[in-house]
Amino acid sequence: MRQTRTHVLIAAAIVLGVLATPAHAAPFDGTSAGSAGLSAAQILTNYAGSASGVYWIDPDGAGGNAAFQIYADMSTSGGGWMLMRHVPGTGGWSPATDSLAGTFSLNPTSLNPNDTQNWSMPLATLGVPFDYLMFQTGDATAWGVLTTASVYAMNMSLTDLNATVIASQGLGVAASGSTNVLNRGPGNPEDPWIGFEGNHFANVNRMMYGEGSYSTSPHNDFKNAHGGINVFVREASVPVAVIDVPEPGTLALLLTGLAALGLRRRSRTSA
Repeated sequence: MRQTRTHVLIAAAIVLGVLATPAHAAPFDGTSAGSAGLSAAQILTNYAGSASGVYWIDPDGAGGNAAFQIYADMSTSGGGWMLMRHVPGTGGWSPATDSLAGTFSLNPTSLNPNDTQNWSMPLATLGVPFDYLMFQTGDATAWGVLTTASVYAMNMSLTDLNATVIASQGLGVAASGSTNVLNRGPGNPEDPWIGFEGNHFANVNRMMYGEGSYSTSPHNDFKNAHGGINVFVREASVPVAVIDVPEPGTLALLLTGLAALGLRRRSRTSA
């Protein structure tokens, strides 16, 4: 009897020990390629208080694509923003001419939000659908958020207030106000022109985005006075990360403990 009771206690200890042991040290937290997150927003959702910086993400999870690094802003306007384009605080605007569609790959190995060179990461690389874009000065004193749809929509007018501002700081148009996004298509490689002051003429002195290396003053003066411009993206529906799932070895140990309990209990009943 004493031996049977001892084996039962050992098995129970194994089970309780497994249940009390975390399955992973830090799953989906983005601190390494092995614990890559699904997006910056997912990391922030599961790990509140995560600081802005470089993280590993793997949007397709167990799919065939390898994990890679991104720079994430985890504090501005709710956080969870991934940097996809950087325009430095010198010279003209981005040399891209893709109407901010995110098809350009410029110096993609750089993730520095204060770099001295232009760089861009294709949106397809980031791997999840994006609903918002945030335009932020390099010194982070001013930023504004628009929907992806409003940025990509064609607009030939310099005066139409065709885009609703989702959120902003340090800029003229506040949340729920309207501003002009000038996007006249491929024939105008400097588009889109994006500002948060009202119509295009009001935006010129505080322009937050332009393309085609356009460098005429005053269109680029605000950018160059504030350390450049960074363009971030974020999804509306945050991907779900299932964390604290027992690893195979841990699960096997748990099953072994449960089996031992069952065998000893049957043995005791038979006796």
